[in-house]
Parts: sequence; C-alpha cells; structure tokens
Amino acid sequence: MKFFNALVNSRAMHNFITDVKNGNIGHAYMLITPDKDVVEEFFTIMACAVYCPNGICLKCDECKKILDVNNANVKFIRNDAKQSIGVETVKELTEDSVIRPYEKGRKFYFIPNAEKMTIQAQNKLLKTIEEPSEYVTIVLGASSEGMMLNTVISRVKKLYLDYFDAETIASALHELYPTADTEFAVGFANGQLGRANMIANDLDFKTLYDNAFDMLISLKKSADVAKFVRNPYFARDKIGEMLDVIELIMRDIIALDAGCPELAASLTKMKELDTIRETFSIASATAVNDVIGETRERLRVNCDSETLAERLLFKILEVKYLCR
Repeated sequence: MKFFNALVNSRAMHNFITDVKNGNIGHAYMLITPDKDVVEEFFTIMACAVYCPNGICLKCDECKKILDVNNANVKFIRNDAKQSIGVETVKELTEDSVIRPYEKGRKFYFIPNAEKMTIQAQNKLLKTIEEPSEYVTIVLGASSEGMMLNTVISRVKKLYLDYFDAETIASALHELYPTADTEFAVGFANGQLGRANMIANDLDFKTLYDNAFDMLISLKKSADVAKFVRNPYFARDKIGEMLDVIELIMRDIIALDAGCPELAASLTKMKELDTIRETFSIASATAVNDVIGETRERLRVNCDSETLAERLLFKILEVKYLCR
C-alpha cells in the first residue's frame, strides 16, 4: 500500500472504523474526494477494518485475502476510465447482492468511480440502497456530491476525505522514496496524496520546476524576454504548470520576507530563493501573482500562449523594478 499511514489516520477512516467497532456498519457509504488515486486503497483498508481480527494488520490471512482480491465477499466494480458504468453492470451487482455472504460477515460492493454511473444505473442502484439486504454494504467513490443524483446522496453516509497537510504528504512521499528529493512535489500537491505522488514521479515537471528558478534568476532586462518566451514550458499544454510554479516561488518569497520560513515549500531551493529575493520584494512578488491570475483568465478565453508568456515576462520585469 502506498499511503496506508495517511489514509488509516484520516478523519474519514476514523468515522468508518468507529461504525465497525460499534457494530453499526451502514448499508451504504460515499467517499467524497477529488484525489481519485487513493480511492481504491481507502476502500481496501475499509474492507480490512471489517475482516481483520487484529485491527488492520495487513498480515493476517483475512487481510491477505483482501489484498490479493481473494475474498468472495469483497467485490470491486471497476470500469475503463473513459467508459461509463451502465445499467447491466449495476444489475449484476443487485442480483448478486441477494445471495448470502460466504462463510461469515458482510458483502461489500465498492464502486470507486461511482460518478461514471449513468443516471439509469444510479436509479437502478437506488432500489438496492433503499431496500438493502441486512448483510450488504455498498460503498461509492466520487469527486464531489454534485456528480451523483440527490436521491442517491440522501441515502448514503458520507465520508469526506480531507485535504492532507504538507507534513503528512511529505512523510508519505518519504516512505515511498526515502532517498529521493520529493519536497518540490509537496508544494504542488493541493493537499492530495495521489497528485503528490504523480508529480514526484514526473521528471518533466521536475525539469520545469528547475527551469522556472533559472528563468527568474536570469530575467534581468527586456532582451532576455525573447530568449525565454520560446521556452517549451510556455507551450499551450505546459504554461498552466509554469504559472503554478512561478506562483509558488513568489509565495515562498513572501513567506520568507515576512519571517515565516515554515510556510515556504521550496526549502531545497533556498540558495536560489535567496538570489531571487535580492531583486523581488514582497510587493513585487504579490504583484507578479496578480499578473499570473490575469494570465490564467486570458488562457481561459484561448489567448495565444506565446503572446501571454511574452506579456507575463515583461510584466514580471516591470513590477520587479517598480516595487524595489
């Protein structure tokens, strides 16, 4: 498991484990989180919480059966990421749900991408949720409540997976990659473990991250704009990420100049940050982030990315010297 410690200690898991300990497992739950990469792992831990005699040890026979997808009472309803979940799939679930569980315990049906269910499929599932067998629990995963029918939402117990703090994400990445520099990924994770892991493994993003620092250090006069505006990271498919990185660097400058180094995300780049701080004040860093906000708005109306990059760089130069 990638994120066991973070997930098992989350408020959402605590709420479910409380139900298990109190013998009050609900007939339907919905895990709500934008972090799709952790949903199946969260569901697997839920199943272990029910079947493990040792409190989610991941080592006993019951846990191993779940981890090996070998527990007949625990079923995952999966779909291709590009395909919807239709009525036939839900029909199979509902027909299977009337069969009593093997050996003991409950039957769990996990649907990680429940928002991919068609309206007809959700309505089909609704009857089973409204009139469940006493031994059945259905668990849905969705990025937001707005992706599901209100009639379904009103009949499930909701588990909200909170955004994780930087310390928790950094610890999780260190467990996965103990010798790697993954600190840069924490600042761009938006509180999501899956996103942090994706960024930590994205060598192109790491190059973009380094490139942004080099650019801000080297950008000193108007003639430099022409050199940087053709940077491949200002291409249409990359400029959004470049804006995110520059914005984070400016936030780090503000945090450091305000005497709050604990709020800075780029601690492995302190030498570069100190160099940038020599020419960027809090006022200029704030102004740059205002310009980044304007650039994002222009991107949304399909302005040319190279034109936007040129405007951005000239604006950075302008506020850099006006606010010194």
